[in-house]
This record gives sequence, C-alpha cells and structure tokens, in this order.
Amino acid sequence: MESTPTRVKEYYDRALSHLQPYTASGRELAAARFNKQPHLSSAVIAFALGLLAILIGFPTRPGSTTFAGALFGAGAAFIGAWVAEKNRSTAERVAEVRRIEAARVYFTPELARIVGQQIWVQGRLVPNFSMAAQFKDLSESDATALIDFYDSVHGIAETIEAWIETKTPQEVNAWNVLMQAVRDSLRLGEIAVRRFCPDRQLSPLLPASGTLMQNIERSDSMVQTALTAHLARHETKAAARKP
Repeated sequence: MESTPTRVKEYYDRALSHLQPYTASGRELAAARFNKQPHLSSAVIAFALGLLAILIGFPTRPGSTTFAGALFGAGAAFIGAWVAEKNRSTAERVAEVRRIEAARVYFTPELARIVGQQIWVQGRLVPNFSMAAQFKDLSESDATALIDFYDSVHGIAETIEAWIETKTPQEVNAWNVLMQAVRDSLRLGEIAVRRFCPDRQLSPLLPASGTLMQNIERSDSMVQTALTAHLARHETKAAARKP
C-alpha cells in the first residue's frame, strides 16, 4: 500500500506535467510582450518588485521604503520612455500616411490624363475595328484612296505633335509648310470623298455649312488667297529695299 508522501509526490508530478505546457506558453507570451514593449514591461516589473520589497521588508523593514521608492522612480522613468516611444511611433505613422497621400495627389492628374487618353483611344479603336473587318471588301481604287488620305493625315499629326513637344514658336516658313501639307492632304481627302460620299454634309446639325466637297474647295480657296497675299507682301518689301 502506497504511503501518503508517495501519493502526494505522484499527484504533484501529475499536476506539474499538466502545467508544463501552460508554463512554457506563459514564458513565451511574457517574452513576446517584453520584446514588444520593453519599457512598459520593465515598469511593471519595477513596480511589482517595489511592492514586494515593502511587503516583505527587503532588505530591512526601515530600508524597504527607500528601496521601493527607488524602484518606483525607475518604473516612472520606464513609463516616460514608453510614452515617448509610443508618441514617436504614432508620429511616424502619421507622417507615413501623409507621404502616401501626397504621393497619390502627385500622381492623380497624370493617372487621370492617361486613363482619359486610353478611353479616347478605345473609343476610336471600336469603329476602326469594325471598319477594318470590312476594309477587305473595298475595291482596289477605294482602298488606295483611303490609304493615301490616312497616310497624309498621319504625317500631319506627327508634325503637330513635334511642335507641341518642342513648345517653341514656329516661323512663317514652318506654318507655310504645314499649311501646304494640310492642303495636299485635303486634296487626297477630296478624292476619297468623291468616291465614298460626295453629297455628305460637313455637319448634319448645320446643313447650311455645306457639303464636305464644298468646304474642301472653300478651304483650298482660303489657302490660295493667303499665299497670294503673302507673296504680294514679300514682293512689296523686296521692291522697297531696292535702291
């Protein structure tokens, strides 16, 4: 028959085996808490030791209050350091949020511009996709008329884009070259319009604006008038410079 001490030791060992996992997890939790907030954890330890010193009279009953006071002072210092660290972390988080928002504000206009541009491109691609599917059904003459006109338009667009990028005022000769290029492009466009839609209005909402053909002819006449006037001014200035 087992003696009482043997049974007590058996119960003790059994209870200890059950408590060991909790003890290990408690140590891990305490270590994690200390690593995460060392100042606050140190303050708690200091206050606890101070209270314990007063309760047990360590190192002596009269000296326990002095010793506890020193521990309480250390705890207060740890609390101050914890508050300062917390305020610094909060300030850093606020600054980080402000930097992120500033970066978003900086990139928003460019993002909106590019998205708007892509929407415009998509809007042009849809009808072009539909037209491309039917392009193979055109006669050779019709297809050639369209290709010649679209190629000329593409060249003019490249010239205008180059002007926009340089952002420099253009001389009269440059304007003259571009005006002549557009004039030649419209002549190619006139060929295509004659084949596809000679009676098409320039604006369905403004019938009085005339047909495409009429406006091409009117535009060509305006160019010719401007060139004639320019040449006349040039000849007048040249004659005035002669002795």
